[in-house]
Amino acid sequence: MASNIEKIKEVRIVIVGQDVEGKEARMRILAQELGIGENVIFTGYSTQTDQMMRLFDVVVLLTHPDYLEGCPNAVLEAMAVGKPVLASAGGGTSEVIVDGQTGMLVAPGNSHATADKLLRLLNDEAFSTSLAARGHSYVRDNFSISDCAANYERLYTAVTN
Repeated sequence: MASNIEKIKEVRIVIVGQDVEGKEARMRILAQELGIGENVIFTGYSTQTDQMMRLFDVVVLLTHPDYLEGCPNAVLEAMAVGKPVLASAGGGTSEVIVDGQTGMLVAPGNSHATADKLLRLLNDEAFSTSLAARGHSYVRDNFSISDCAANYERLYTAVTN
């Protein structure tokens, strides 16, 4: 991991979200121990994640295996604004991201694969741009307001008939 940290010394890591179970303090300590404390920004909870995501080169959503959710809105939001996404495999994320096509997936807890894939996204601009474009197209084609409304209409019709 140390060699990968050296490769990304100029990267700024922005951690967005509410502190859960006091983990932010542990992450701050770890960042200092790794010598990247000045590179890590903790924003806390925000309602402006879509505006923030537009500023990022890559959006990374890593989750603990015990906390996998249906389909994280953050993944869809990042894809909708045209950002390449690196996320933990599992839950609904694996239904939205096809690894290497609409985003990048890693097994939860696999720090080496995460570092390797993140470095590829940061260093291979053509690949990142292509991935982001395919992810954006996927979300546009499958999660438009009209599609969601039609799906709800079908659900309500099925439930009420």
